[in-house]
Amino acid sequence: MVLLDVMAQMNVLSLITVVTIDTLHLFPETYQFYDTVQEHYPDLDLRVYTPKVPGSATPTRQAFDAFYGGDNLYRTDPEKYAYYSKVEPLQRALDELQAHVWFTGRRRDQGDERSQLQFVEWEDFDKEDVSDRPKRLKVNLLADWTYEQVWSYLQEHDVPYNPLHDRGYKSIGDTMTTRAVASTAAERSGRFVGLNQTECGMHHHLEKLDRMRLEAIQQNVAFELPTIDCLECDYELTAVSFFDVIETLSTVLLLEFYSPLCGACQDFAPTMEQVISVVKHGEDSALNHNIQVARYDITVDQPTPAMEEAGFEVEVTPTLYLVLSKERRPVLYTGQMTSAAILKWIQNQLTE
Repeated sequence: MVLLDVMAQMNVLSLITVVTIDTLHLFPETYQFYDTVQEHYPDLDLRVYTPKVPGSATPTRQAFDAFYGGDNLYRTDPEKYAYYSKVEPLQRALDELQAHVWFTGRRRDQGDERSQLQFVEWEDFDKEDVSDRPKRLKVNLLADWTYEQVWSYLQEHDVPYNPLHDRGYKSIGDTMTTRAVASTAAERSGRFVGLNQTECGMHHHLEKLDRMRLEAIQQNVAFELPTIDCLECDYELTAVSFFDVIETLSTVLLLEFYSPLCGACQDFAPTMEQVISVVKHGEDSALNHNIQVARYDITVDQPTPAMEEAGFEVEVTPTLYLVLSKERRPVLYTGQMTSAAILKWIQNQLTE
């Protein structure tokens, strides 16, 4: 909304096509907000792109779910869901509009790979096109803005915003995976709730790491990974130290497989801090088991076949295991990534 308002003040809004993606799974308030924005900016040329659903001239959520594999696709195959609901419509919009330059509102403080976001990026029109034709220019005008600066601008200039923000939704996406969060929570911590991954599939993550290294070389800048601190973690495990710790456990171990490149891991970090604080310092006697906490950074070492054979399977991040000291048996957590749900799971495992 900041970009729209700035363009309106410059009297150029009518000259620039604005695209938004309707995944067909948005909140009613978001659809109503489309109308609010159009009324506020009458010169706005807003194009709404939706997923393609064969056999449906006007796609609906029900038609999308029926064709692509049910209303649980976002959970069973998140990457497939993301492609058909978001990636393909956006690519189609850029191609149909023959966009040579597009502006985004992405910001570095949103985390994940955006923490190293450049103001200007180049991208291929077609990944299979090996010709010398020009690349598309991608401009991230708000790259160095903060969350606080965005809201300061909206309030100062009386810019409309999605009413869900007033109900605790800091970042708004699909109804199935977006939740309200505390005012102190990270901006995207309410996104992708109930999934044990977002874009952070294991193989996708490794491709992202290689891509970031290559981009740093091409831009002649130092490659620096983002970090996620864990001041109260007892161990930072590697492939070398992993079984040394597991096989000598005398206490219960809470283990997180994570990546500092993963947006879901960045968003999950405050929740993990809450869980660690309770298991180490809380008054709940059911959790008073001298629980230790370990992490395994998959950007340092990929999980080994021996770890998989021992029951530690990692397809996505973040992934949590509870290792019980007597059996050295890993128990995978599959519930919602909230502190209350995780603590309840730990308590149940300790009392079984």
